[in-house]
Amino acid sequence: MGVNSRNLLYLLLGFFILFAEAPAFAITSDDFSSPVLNTTLWTVINPRTDATFTIEWAGTPDSVLSINVPAGTEHDVWSGNMAPRIMQAAANEDFEVKVKFQSSITSQYQIQGMIVEQDSNNFIRFDFVRDNLGTRVFAATFSNGSPSAKLNVSIVSGNPLYLRITRAGSQWTESYSYNGTSWTTAGSFSHTLTVASVGPFAGNAGNPAPAFTSRIDYFFNTASPISPEDGGDTIPPVINIWYGPDQLFAYNGIPQAWVNIL
Repeated sequence: MGVNSRNLLYLLLGFFILFAEAPAFAITSDDFSSPVLNTTLWTVINPRTDATFTIEWAGTPDSVLSINVPAGTEHDVWSGNMAPRIMQAAANEDFEVKVKFQSSITSQYQIQGMIVEQDSNNFIRFDFVRDNLGTRVFAATFSNGSPSAKLNVSIVSGNPLYLRITRAGSQWTESYSYNGTSWTTAGSFSHTLTVASVGPFAGNAGNPAPAFTSRIDYFFNTASPISPEDGGDTIPPVINIWYGPDQLFAYNGIPQAWVNIL
């Protein structure tokens, strides 16, 4: 083999290694436990520029991401996506993600859920929405900006609420839970989408649109969740023993089954 052919071979091998090692943008879990949102992972999208994004109770087991939308203006996901949201890059492959919401939807047309996006005109919304009859699990696809409702299932209101999305090729399954362990399938449908990003959102609709604050405890890729979530409870209990650590109970030869430590 000549020098030029060897150099060409090394160049081709270099390109192969470069593309073989390129990141696949596997979906990354986040429990929102840091004092500020990780903007190297998440892109904040605030279409009407009036929503606020805050980490509440950072560094505690109760840490959440809060997305607040004001009253009076719609932040809907139907005629264009006006919902404030955070999105992260995702590979176009099968996945399963879930979100835990620590907020109740109590007023008509308050909304919280997840969006899976190809681009701004082609995406899928999965969410909990409140209407005049109660809470619903909803899903709709958007092709070139045109919406098509896929699921609309009435459920019992609750707090917390968990939402899980499973993708297998062009098949999408939406499930919900009240405890994160027992899941109910709201439904499945087929839709072709080249996935580029995914993330949670908050919204509102109607006239007048109600104010709403969605509190998101975590967003997990179920293949790689964070455990313990929010770092767990790392604060040990403080125990004060009355009457000192050396105490006598009963007498020799007189057994005693139970004692109270004060």
